[in-house]
Amino acid sequence: MKFVCIDMHRPFKDVIQIKFKKAIICVDSFHVIKTLNDCVANIRMRILRQYDSSTQEYYLIKNWKWLLLGSTVNLDNRGEYNKRFRRHMTYRDLLNAMLSIHLDLQNAYELKEAYLLFNATGSLDTAAQSLDEFYARFVETNIPEFADFISAIYHWKEEIINSFTIVHGRRISNGIAESLNAKIQLIIYNSKGIHNCERRKKRIIYALNKNSFSP
Repeated sequence: MKFVCIDMHRPFKDVIQIKFKKAIICVDSFHVIKTLNDCVANIRMRILRQYDSSTQEYYLIKNWKWLLLGSTVNLDNRGEYNKRFRRHMTYRDLLNAMLSIHLDLQNAYELKEAYLLFNATGSLDTAAQSLDEFYARFVETNIPEFADFISAIYHWKEEIINSFTIVHGRRISNGIAESLNAKIQLIIYNSKGIHNCERRKKRIIYALNKNSFSP
């Protein structure tokens, strides 16, 4: 059984369906999460524009956006003195203050966090039902910026479900290929570019061979 992992561009899907008729198409979860984060960022910008730069609301949304968009933040850190609020505040205090500014911000953050948890812990058996539930929840918010993510779930539902497939103990993704591409770009950059195609190919193969440096 062959799997092909792509990002959410219709031409890629069309080509795979034509050239690899028996392949199972998956969407790399990275691109799904990026679409969701972009929607949340757009919600943040819409609300930010509603406030003057001198207000506390503007200060929170402008300066602490990484609390809204981040995914690995320890919110219960040791509180630090905040000059703007004139008191000690943890990251959770700052985030809660920001979310209280507008209901759309709160709903966007809570849904984003819920989807991230599903993306990290979901399984192939439960993905279909979970996606249906998330689709309904995002629609119910009636937040216009979520249109792209709602469309992604609707049009790419099967491919997103397929991405929860486990192969050789790992979830399907483009992570390995993208890591190799990054290493290749670094090799070319460090060598100031290798204009001879054959030399470039040999240099890359040698550098990526795990046994190259074995005694």
